[in-house]
Amino acid sequence: MFGAVPSDTAILRRPDLRERALLRDRLSALGSDPRLEPLLKKYGVRYVYFGSRTYWPYIPGWNLPELLRNPRLRQVFHRGSAYVFEILPPSAPAAGPGSSR
Repeated sequence: MFGAVPSDTAILRRPDLRERALLRDRLSALGSDPRLEPLLKKYGVRYVYFGSRTYWPYIPGWNLPELLRNPRLRQVFHRGSAYVFEILPPSAPAAGPGSSR
């Protein structure tokens, strides 16, 4: 969903980049911010990567404990400082015993 930051300021005003930035910046509010769900579907976002190494120059301000506690995110991979979370549908039950959370 993200890579190198465009250098052309006209590109930065594009609605799709503003929407993607909203997803990036509000990810911890998944489940409580109604703006996110339609954007997840629109862009086909199903997984989230969290780690100490991301695309330069942007490093998300995500809080790992918040991501781990979010019932809409299920940890599917963890090694060192790298985590991958699957985004669960709104109707998915909270993680229970035996889950990878």
